[in-house]
Amino acid sequence: MTASLCDAVQTVLNALGTISQVAAGPLPFMSVVQKIEAASAPMQTLAAHLEKRAKEHDAQQPKDEAGHGHLDTVRRQTEKLLASRRK
Repeated sequence: MTASLCDAVQTVLNALGTISQVAAGPLPFMSVVQKIEAASAPMQTLAAHLEKRAKEHDAQQPKDEAGHGHLDTVRRQTEKLLASRRK
């Protein structure tokens, strides 16, 4: 699972590394964008797997007064922080 993501990221980095300065003409960013989009699928798979494992772990942890596990609380706080930075 992580190997396919690593391969996809390496492909993107290699594509970026092959871009050379040209005095005129279009830059090959569309091919890089396509490689980034291709890397999205293994990233989504890994993210879903990690989310599932986190939920399984949370289910085994002691709960606080509100009925939340420690990692669940940290995850919610992180999501709030990221959402506030997007605004």
